[in-house]
Amino acid sequence: MASKQDTISYDELVDKVETGYIDAPQTPKAGTASHGKAASRYAVNSVHKRECLAEFLGTFVMIVFGMGVNNQVVNSGDKNGTWLSINMCWGIGVLIGVYCSEGVSGAHLNTAVTLAHCVYGRLPWWKAPGYMISQLLGAFIDAFVIYVMQYQNLNVIDPNRETTQSSFSTYPSDNISNYTAFYTEFIGTAMLVLSIYAITDKRNRAAGPVGAPFAFCLMI
Repeated sequence: MASKQDTISYDELVDKVETGYIDAPQTPKAGTASHGKAASRYAVNSVHKRECLAEFLGTFVMIVFGMGVNNQVVNSGDKNGTWLSINMCWGIGVLIGVYCSEGVSGAHLNTAVTLAHCVYGRLPWWKAPGYMISQLLGAFIDAFVIYVMQYQNLNVIDPNRETTQSSFSTYPSDNISNYTAFYTEFIGTAMLVLSIYAITDKRNRAAGPVGAPFAFCLMI
């Protein structure tokens, strides 16, 4: 006699997958039975802590590539790269960041994505603070790492830190208001979330577990 799991319909399976963390089984906690003492010593038993660490790592890796290429191009006066280099490296950063964290946390790597997942029921609200704090820590710690790496260069080309700050953060142009800047960021973030949901929608032509990160890379 077939079990309920064997007779589940395709639509029910898709719905279960798309609700994400709400109906998905919990990631098994790290155990010690199949690991040696050395491995179990560093194992994180809490599922949510592992998710937060994955978000931290994925965000850190993404920003290493992105902020690193920003500084490489700007600090060299476009001699060691161009605008195209910046776009390509940011895409690669997203690709590797997703590969580093997707299997554990879903690879949000962005507080706006986490918020959208909570709103649409793909992530429990109680997990949002941990995800968001981990993402912010990953980004800011990486900014510090890149700053230390570029410190001597910055002292030469911008000793008063007046022209290179855009390599570490985004600033609006002088000819637009804060309202326009907010509107621009809102539309850009909305398109980002829409693209992510379209790529991962199981009812669309799925990119698959290997193709999805590359689709994210091209999107960025």
